[in-house]
Amino acid sequence: MTEQIYKILYIEDNPVDIRFFQEIARELKSIQLDLKVANSLAEARDTIKASKLDLIVSDLGLPDSMGLYTVKQIISEFPELPVIVMTSINDEQLGIQAIRMGAQDYLPKGNFDSGLLSRAIKYSVERNSHVYRMNCLEKDKFITLLENIPLGAAFFYKDLNRVESNSEFNRSADLSDITDIEQDLNPEFTNLLSSALSGQEEQVEAGTMITQKAQFQSPARLIPVKDSKGKACGAICIIDMKKSGKPLIDLNA
Repeated sequence: MTEQIYKILYIEDNPVDIRFFQEIARELKSIQLDLKVANSLAEARDTIKASKLDLIVSDLGLPDSMGLYTVKQIISEFPELPVIVMTSINDEQLGIQAIRMGAQDYLPKGNFDSGLLSRAIKYSVERNSHVYRMNCLEKDKFITLLENIPLGAAFFYKDLNRVESNSEFNRSADLSDITDIEQDLNPEFTNLLSSALSGQEEQVEAGTMITQKAQFQSPARLIPVKDSKGKACGAICIIDMKKSGKPLIDLNA
């Protein structure tokens, strides 16, 4: 029976942990690993872009990224790739938090065997493939819905790492190109957005900066969007375009 080969990137800067992982990988019986190693998040980004991978296994303490921020960055930039995080033996809660953020599984560093690693890899790849396909379908439906709104509209996800916007909203400033919403949003607009995410509808005045590159030309509303449990899962921004044909002004034009 031919063994399944998984192309994996292991993000880790500790040589001892790297050797341990490589030793466990060699003991795998039902699968084989085509393993690459990156010592930092920056190096991992370059490797991911240059390689065809099936899975990412990442430590949470890297030279250029610490804790759950590492998980957030990887998942937001490469949502098609499943992620397994490595946690310290006594930090199960951190692993659970990582899963809530989108990681598929977690393993205690230096305290797992080949059987556990094999199951984690196969489960993570299969589950992420299904979730990613479903998310793509839902995203397509959502974008179609936004495009059919006869106003400038954008949906900001609760964690602020993603935004979906229609062509009217993007006429002058394409927010879909923003790689890190928290870094690019203007503080004044972020405060209004945070209030909306807490459940309070907010009015955005004309002239309010949304990023350093663009500002609202017309007034807008930030409306909380709640899930089935009544909790805010995001906020939709609707621009009143009755007074202007351009939803945003490009300050670099």
